[in-house]
Amino acid sequence: MGVLLGYARRDSQALLDCALSLPQAWTNEGARGARAGGPAKPPWAPKPQLARPLLTRAFDARVPMAGGTGESGYEKERWRRV
Repeated sequence: MGVLLGYARRDSQALLDCALSLPQAWTNEGARGARAGGPAKPPWAPKPQLARPLLTRAFDARVPMAGGTGESGYEKERWRRV
């Protein structure tokens, strides 16, 4: 599960960046995460909050873009077209 930032144009597409998105219940089980090789207490954040740094890095890298869309059904938040 994760948040993905992709780039598409008429002749090509690419995955630019991603962030791991774990269910909050999983992040509350530190021992389980540690056994799986993850941090003992991974931070939890809603998907829109995880997406902001991805977008910031793309803007900072001056990735050419005219617009974008997003979806976040799990957090019941609405995304806006940019």
